Amino acid sequence: MGRWVQVYLVMGAGCGGCALEAQAALAKRYRAARRGIRAVETPAHADVLVLCGALEGALGEAARSLGMVPSEVWGWVRVGDCAPAGPWAEGGVAVAGCPPSPEAILEGILEAWGRRRRPAAAGRGSGEKPEAER
Repeated sequence: MGRWVQVYLVMGAGCGGCALEAQAALAKRYRAARRGIRAVETPAHADVLVLCGALEGALGEAARSLGMVPSEVWGWVRVGDCAPAGPWAEGGVAVAGCPPSPEAILEGILEAWGRRRRPAAAGRGSGEKPEAER
């Protein structure tokens, strides 16, 4: 993998277990960086959206109003048994469990990236890995 997979975590409603496991998956213990995965601070820089919990009601409307709807721009991973359905169900990767393990979440991210692999979009930076990580 010659480029970073940049992920953005979308924290939905629910118990928070999936969100905690997704955050843990990106920590040093699970070596996400060695797999070429890193978190970004905004969905505009992301290649893969990781959806944790339910995106219902006001939260779902806010996500749609921000343009966070499935498109050719992102791959996405639905994490957990209460992960969003609806427009998010088509084409994404589902990682089942309550909550799923960090390893399963990382594998889901890589699978979603493999489905959506494309060159870096203009204005988003190169996404190239530093020399030390190649």
